[in-house]
Amino acid sequence: MENTAMTIPALRRRLADFFTENHIGEAQSLARNLLCDVLQLTPTQLFTSFDTNIDKSIVDAVMQMAERIVHGEPLQYVTSKAQFMEREFMVNSAVLIPRPETEELVKWIVDEYGESAFSLLDIGTGSGCIALSIKALRQNTSIMAIDISQDALTVARENARRLNVDVEFAKVDIFSQLALNRKFDVVVSNPPYVRECEKAEMRPNVLDYEPHIALFVPDDDPLKFYRRIAELSVDELLKDDGKLYFEINSAFGNEVCAMLKDMGFRDVTLRRDFTGRDRMVSARKS
Repeated sequence: MENTAMTIPALRRRLADFFTENHIGEAQSLARNLLCDVLQLTPTQLFTSFDTNIDKSIVDAVMQMAERIVHGEPLQYVTSKAQFMEREFMVNSAVLIPRPETEELVKWIVDEYGESAFSLLDIGTGSGCIALSIKALRQNTSIMAIDISQDALTVARENARRLNVDVEFAKVDIFSQLALNRKFDVVVSNPPYVRECEKAEMRPNVLDYEPHIALFVPDDDPLKFYRRIAELSVDELLKDDGKLYFEINSAFGNEVCAMLKDMGFRDVTLRRDFTGRDRMVSARKS
């Protein structure tokens, strides 16, 4: 059917029908969320805009976005937006879509340090969601965020600009010499932790669209990034008594804890996320 100008309710129905016909789950809510985002309306405004006509060019754009969703692309990439800690972050295929469990990691750090000033290094910052959220919540923090991907850093810097928070960014490969020449009270990382063998269990919208460099580790060395970050934290990144925080693969909570204890960390704590899975670890440098 040719796209023509139509009212908001008509376009919402058309979208929902299109998603239903293509066997996309939660068609009504998906149609609502897409329209709210494109038209910059709240759900209440969307459902009370009975007679508002949408120009054909916007109808065309919305239906093109719907086609991308039907072909498996995540809504967040289609709209270039993701919600994290009640803030809107720009995202694209250069960065992971922020997850709710990562919000718990941010809350853990913020709660533990309260109103105290501290310095923090975010390793593998991606969209910047961890670093920027902590800075927004605790303006007295001094934060540096690093990533190996220049494209990811471009996204993170744009998010910093949009959120009007001051975080220092740098392109760094942690498997090369760091030379940051400073120590931090906190090192935090949500590094790649999905084993190659787990690909078969992943949803296509993750496997086909999210950056593999930020997702996967070798089957024979699943703790590769945790080990390297812990070594760097001991040798050059953490101040004495500083803390290391990880988001982890739920299958390796005990292994990560054992590794940190063997490396001399104390107060090693394993924490579950809201689904009951082992998801976060903290440890203090002796």
